[in-house]
Amino acid sequence: MLNFKIWEEVEPPKGTVFNYPIRPFHNATAHIAAMPAPPEIAVQIYNRGTMPTMLAKLKSGQSIDQVLSWASDELEGFTR
Repeated sequence: MLNFKIWEEVEPPKGTVFNYPIRPFHNATAHIAAMPAPPEIAVQIYNRGTMPTMLAKLKSGQSIDQVLSWASDELEGFTR
């Protein structure tokens, strides 16, 4: 990602977004939401807001077991 020609020609305004893209000295690994899932499922998890919805359900008073049951059903729907 660092070797794209665009980074030589275009850059963010000085003083902003210095840490993008991830640079070798960051010693970091790029992370995408739902990364362990296969890409076609991870995209659905991200687009449908599955993880934020789980937090909202917990905050609204549902038990962890209820939320996990809901999430399991949701993920099964993604694989159909």
